[in-house]
Amino acid sequence: MKPGQYADALTDFNTSIGLEPDFALAYDNRGAVKGLLGQYDDALKDHNIAIGIEPNSADAYYNRGEIKIKLYQYADALTDFNTAIKLNPDHARAYHNRGLTKALLRLRQTGKVKQDFQTALQDFQTALKLAKQRGDVELKNHIEETLRLLQKNGIE
Repeated sequence: MKPGQYADALTDFNTSIGLEPDFALAYDNRGAVKGLLGQYDDALKDHNIAIGIEPNSADAYYNRGEIKIKLYQYADALTDFNTAIKLNPDHARAYHNRGLTKALLRLRQTGKVKQDFQTALQDFQTALKLAKQRGDVELKNHIEETLRLLQKNGIE
């Protein structure tokens, strides 16, 4: 979705929710669009509603975790990524973001990442493996760039 399409997407999701108030995917997608627009508190509300309707949606937990990272709620984001992986062990993006969140959380707590980087690295490697298996070149490139940036900054 391109930035110019966000308003139309919000209109469509609002219409879907108006027609079917228990449509979890519409709330989850509307929350994702609100997140792209920087409306993090509203996005979080939509993801919470989606999870309330469909508590077994790995994508809803993943999407809420992404918003929590943007709100600097790293511990809560980590919980959401753990839940997404528990619900869908093949969720490559959740492994990637869990690894990133572990590094960010450790950095925030101690100013150091090196000690916990091994567990984060395992998540990055799992995400990379899953992305390659699925042929998700965009995610594969993103993970490889994340690893390069971490190594360039001495976090290994």
